Amino acid sequence: LIAIRDSAHVTIRDVTLRGSSHWTIVPTHSHHITVRNVKICNSRVQNDDGINPCNSQDVLITDCFIRSDDDCIALKGLNFGEGNNNVERITVENCTLWCDRARIFLLGHESRAEFMRDVTLKNLDIVHFTMTAFLLEPGEDMRLEDIHIEDIRIHGEGQRSLIRLKPA
Repeated sequence: LIAIRDSAHVTIRDVTLRGSSHWTIVPTHSHHITVRNVKICNSRVQNDDGINPCNSQDVLITDCFIRSDDDCIALKGLNFGEGNNNVERITVENCTLWCDRARIFLLGHESRAEFMRDVTLKNLDIVHFTMTAFLLEPGEDMRLEDIHIEDIRIHGEGQRSLIRLKPA
């Protein structure tokens, strides 16, 4: 629904997004992006990820509610061109997350960036998940560094596996 490309200093705030047919908010090759007090109400179709920062830096996702069928938040280092392809300095905080079919967080899957680093996931409420909530899966020789996960509360059901590191 919202594609941000090659941009800087963008804020999305105080909106409700419903029924996305694919990835909902996608900052690509962008930096200094803030997503604040956004409610994403999906879970109607597969591939309706909530927020997917791709090859972006300095992204803050805060005070959000995300319900999706696919991943709530997926960080990807897809190679869309020249310049800084890394995913760096991403913070997700103070959010409520609900995933019906896939993962709450997916870090690194399908990524070709050199680094995905300095990621902080904190003060989060997980309402529901069906697959491993946090899948850290660095792909294609990408280095996954300085990932901090803290103060996570799980209020609903999910599978027994909470965090999995799965090198590709």
